[in-house]
Amino acid sequence: MKPLFLIVAYLAAVTLPLLLSAWVGGPPRQFHQELASGFGILAFSMILVEFILSGRFRAISNDVGMDVTMRFHQVMARTALAFALLHPFLYQGTPTGGQRPWAPTRQLTLTTDFSDLATGIVAWLLLTGLVVMAIGRTQLGYRYETWRLLHGIGALLIAVLLLHHTVYAGRYGSQPVMTWV
Repeated sequence: MKPLFLIVAYLAAVTLPLLLSAWVGGPPRQFHQELASGFGILAFSMILVEFILSGRFRAISNDVGMDVTMRFHQVMARTALAFALLHPFLYQGTPTGGQRPWAPTRQLTLTTDFSDLATGIVAWLLLTGLVVMAIGRTQLGYRYETWRLLHGIGALLIAVLLLHHTVYAGRYGSQPVMTWV
């Protein structure tokens, strides 16, 4: 595949959930809360696309080379981490304290249900640890095959935790269209 096509495909895959959330998400909230949600959506999308970048698919790496593909994987993982790190700190607002049947769009409230937030917190910590370990991988003393297996299992665990967090704590992720994207 040609490099320009790969870049456009990557941008489309990563931004599609963000664009759909703007379409199905209901009335807008304060700017900083929308920015926080946007960072979370982008981080999760980027993490999911990382599975393709690290999968060593010849259709992707043949034209650009494996070194370029893996370097792009590393840079995008760090970018996703930056978005994920910013995500929780931009939220401010009225905690829900539970379900509010009269406010189905959750425009004016934020969830405080710990079970919904806990998976996001654990994923946030694991993602930070995974990226830091990846940066210092050569100092860990693992064989590459062992590292790749552990890295993949960690990434899969992060993706599952983020899926739960997105669907149950996220305003946009709880929308049926978004859940299936």
